[in-house]
Amino acid sequence: MRKVIAIVILIGLGVLVYFNPSIYNKRNVDEIDGLADGIIEEEDILPLARAISGDTLDFRIEDIQRTPDQIVKFNAMVMKVMYRYGKGVTPLTEEEIGLLIDLQRLYYHEELLAINDRDFQLIGAVREIEKAREAESWIVDYRVESPVYDKNDSDIAVVEVTFIPSSLGESTDIHHRYLVERDSGLWYIKGWVGYDDITVE
Repeated sequence: MRKVIAIVILIGLGVLVYFNPSIYNKRNVDEIDGLADGIIEEEDILPLARAISGDTLDFRIEDIQRTPDQIVKFNAMVMKVMYRYGKGVTPLTEEEIGLLIDLQRLYYHEELLAINDRDFQLIGAVREIEKAREAESWIVDYRVESPVYDKNDSDIAVVEVTFIPSSLGESTDIHHRYLVERDSGLWYIKGWVGYDDITVE
């Protein structure tokens, strides 16, 4: 009798899993749900980009566009993953770099997209990443500062980011200022420049 009950329970679980495929993705969905709370980790970035590209996960990039520093921090994490290198790290393929670029383009401002063709962006990124690898330089960390809002327009802000490269090679910290703009309640990256090239009046 116990064997029969055990078999019925196993069959029931099998049917449940078969007819409810979301169980397979529960862990991934839970991880992505945590994104808005800052729970996403670097190792989740590439699987997230793959899932979005394959349309296999209901991910809302809008969840991380609620504040200017949140979207810039996410972008910094994507950049760190894109440039990862070093001992024991498998370099990203051109296809994987393309997936990360597609992820970035989801939160780029329409004006930035208009002047930044996707294929051209991919070619530039691949070349830049190859140069960094040759110089044995990659991003090991980053710091994202609090946003500074335009005093005349609270829908525009600048967020400073310091990328800290590896100690190998002759690299120094890289400072960028990201210009972000709010549109319909969501923040989009509109552009970025070197540390001293942009100010908020």
